[in-house]
Amino acid sequence: MVGFMSLPPARNTRLTVDRLSPVAPEQLIIMVLASAFLLLVTLSAFTRVIPMPAFIVNLLDVETEVNLWTWANVLVLSYAALAHMACAGVRYFGGERYGQYWLISAIIIAALSFDDFVQIHERTEFIGEIVVGEKGLSSHAWIIPGVVIGAICVAALTPLMTTADQVPGRLMISGTAFFFIGAIGLDALGGYTASRWGNDYIYDIIVHIEEMFEAFGATLFLGSALADLRGQKSTIMLLVEKKIG
Repeated sequence: MVGFMSLPPARNTRLTVDRLSPVAPEQLIIMVLASAFLLLVTLSAFTRVIPMPAFIVNLLDVETEVNLWTWANVLVLSYAALAHMACAGVRYFGGERYGQYWLISAIIIAALSFDDFVQIHERTEFIGEIVVGEKGLSSHAWIIPGVVIGAICVAALTPLMTTADQVPGRLMISGTAFFFIGAIGLDALGGYTASRWGNDYIYDIIVHIEEMFEAFGATLFLGSALADLRGQKSTIMLLVEKKIG
């Protein structure tokens, strides 16, 4: 049996209009609704313009780890991991190329979802404190090992970003950029701001933008897999027909 990581020779991939078409309307709707919902949550928690009980405010507050943002990101990342796994399966069983890259991305996205849920990254603060000292990035010292881990993730995702079809590839590149700029770049900026001036309004704004970038990235990860599955419709139909037959 041929191993999954060494796929059999692929058929000549048909370069159809469907493969190179823009993102499907339902994918755009998912992204727009997700972005609008998260923006509404952000404004509600940040401005406090709508009177609400304290426990609801805390639930919407991105500065706390257990909040609606975390739940939304974990949920979207989990669906994205499953969708990437589906792309890997369709490509493998359909004899298409690059299925192993979708498998790798599924594993990485699932790990990101798990980390967002249990906050593993924050338990690596001691490594950053050894490098920059306890006062360097305040409670954001995990950024130091996070940069290394993030670089490894981006390197592992690069084969998929460079070999995926046009639309899935663009969405994957955009998602990776949004997610890691938010998770590492803006988090580092927030840590620097907090260490210099405390948790003021500037810090609050940075934290909200950071969470929004991560949410955009997670949504684009999902959109990339949906776009690839859309481009593989003929392969999926053939697999279904074989299964039924």
